[in-house]
Amino acid sequence: MGTGCVQELSGHRSYLSPGDTVRIDVEELGAISARITAPEPPTVAPPPHRR
Repeated sequence: MGTGCVQELSGHRSYLSPGDTVRIDVEELGAISARITAPEPPTVAPPPHRR
């Protein structure tokens, strides 16, 4: 049973791609949109400073 997540229905992992825009319009409230960006590479934290 799905929970409403698009990834459950798409059959593959990446439904949206970098550069895609997601927009939702709600009557009497307005609209909001967001552009999908590529994930940033993970950063490595510097070692802790020891005294």
